[in-house]
Amino acid sequence: MAKMPGLNLKVFTPQQLADEWSRKTGSNVTVEQVLGYGKQGILQFSVTTLEDEGIPFSTLWEGDVGQEGMIVYIPITEKIFEKIIESNKPVEISSFFLELEGKSVECEIRSAECFQYGVGDLRILKQDVLVFEKQQFENEKVKLPEYSDPEHEYFALELSIAIEAHKAIFLDKEGSSKDSLTDRTRKWLEENYPEESMFNAFCERITTVILPK
Repeated sequence: MAKMPGLNLKVFTPQQLADEWSRKTGSNVTVEQVLGYGKQGILQFSVTTLEDEGIPFSTLWEGDVGQEGMIVYIPITEKIFEKIIESNKPVEISSFFLELEGKSVECEIRSAECFQYGVGDLRILKQDVLVFEKQQFENEKVKLPEYSDPEHEYFALELSIAIEAHKAIFLDKEGSSKDSLTDRTRKWLEENYPEESMFNAFCERITTVILPK
């Protein structure tokens, strides 16, 4: 059974996830499709907030330290998700749901701040994407080319990355048109494969393969 390649981000916007899945599967995945999974209740969405002194969110969910403080990702219910999608204005959230001993418990938000969210505030955590992929993509037996399938004997990581980069730079026109093709390729690699891009030889190999001779 084919396995989705590793994800490059810790948290995604719907657009970023659509782009990620498009690159990984070789098909055109739209934002509408990503949001559709949320409407079906099979992909968990979250919203972000700054940690409040009276609500130690970071002890409950994963968070990141931002310029203004601890940014925390709060999972939302399917009902709240639908309200956000269907509303033309921000939706106020006064409670969240926490899984305790296998049961979903509703907890009230007690804060002087009013929590309001719109479509632009929706996020999907990497851990929730992985759960979705395991339950949906792998069950549907998404077929990856042998060179892109980590479980295949002919898996070739750098070849897979090179083809992905070629599509991003030349077909999807990613990157600034003001930059040279070499700079656009290197920036794309640094953004999407930061660990591999720490090695200059890796960037040179990929750039050499995909740039026109």
